[in-house]
Amino acid sequence: MATHFYFAYGANMSAEVLSRRMQRDIATFHRRHAVLANYRLVFDKVSSTDPAVGYANVEPAPGQFVEGTLNEFDDRLLAKLDAIELVPNHYRRLQMMVKDSSDGLTVPAHIYVANARWMKPGLRPLRSYLETLLAGDDLLSPAYVSALRSVRCRDEAPA
Repeated sequence: MATHFYFAYGANMSAEVLSRRMQRDIATFHRRHAVLANYRLVFDKVSSTDPAVGYANVEPAPGQFVEGTLNEFDDRLLAKLDAIELVPNHYRRLQMMVKDSSDGLTVPAHIYVANARWMKPGLRPLRSYLETLLAGDDLLSPAYVSALRSVRCRDEAPA
């Protein structure tokens, strides 16, 4: 069975969330830090339960980057993740080049990008959802964690 890299930039950056979703010990995923260059993190993926809430997505942005976790999955786990991410309805699974921070090499990794019909500008995440992204802080840079912490959430009063 083939091994693939999977780049997580949303809730699956949380070792706990990913382990629960995959019903396995996260240690088997060889989770580590990686960077997707020339993209930025946005919250324009419409929630299927509340159309006013946004989930993580990435969009092209020259000179910017998205930090995330790089995980090694076999074919079976990748197929399971496709079902969790509602491929092909909500997301598309693409391959993009990411930089593996453990060795500095650029590798092809599977990444989930929202389908256009599930995208809407101006959405904001719930604080509880953003906390799942922040659970990746064991691998993310302090500056990236700080930027995530500053995201204004839908369920918070305006500043």
